Amino acid sequence: MGPGMVTPVAVLARADCRAIARRDGLDAGWQALVAATGARELLFGPGGHGLCPPGWQPQRSGADNRPAGWVLGLTWLRLGVSQRLLDQAMAYLAGRTSGGVPLIQQQLVQGSLAEAVTEQQGVAAVLDALESVGDELSPSLAAHLHRQITDTDRMALRLLGAGGFLSDGPGGVAHLSELLADAHLDGVHHDGH
Repeated sequence: MGPGMVTPVAVLARADCRAIARRDGLDAGWQALVAATGARELLFGPGGHGLCPPGWQPQRSGADNRPAGWVLGLTWLRLGVSQRLLDQAMAYLAGRTSGGVPLIQQQLVQGSLAEAVTEQQGVAAVLDALESVGDELSPSLAAHLHRQITDTDRMALRLLGAGGFLSDGPGGVAHLSELLADAHLDGVHHDGH
């Protein structure tokens, strides 16, 4: 295998970060990613910035110490966090009514949910394809997928109403997820975000 190539075992472990993040949240997904890649807890991206639990405090002035497979694993992690957020939105919408009808049954809401799921499935399809050949994400593809995840998260937050934007709720987790991409990817720009 050439540089940047990974073994199928490592790929499967990184892909598991999605399920863990979806089920147990960002912190658990992060721990799974660190274990799957052999990364240190304090990890810096190419710009010398990073975030580190507990409390997800920003860190500065570190050398890029991302292990092989980190960017692909981070994408899986963020996808799991995004899916968890959408799960929360669907539960919220199922419990809220307007005119005696659950919000989740309204056509515009269903359209927004369908769009978000489609975006998430698109990201998963690309990651699955990379897994099947044991390849890594190029910086431009990684930036594109992370923008797609960020946009999907913002769609889900709008579905949660004002509560979705609270810093100690889903909005705070979505923000941390976006900051992880900003810190750990090569030249990520969230075009106008």
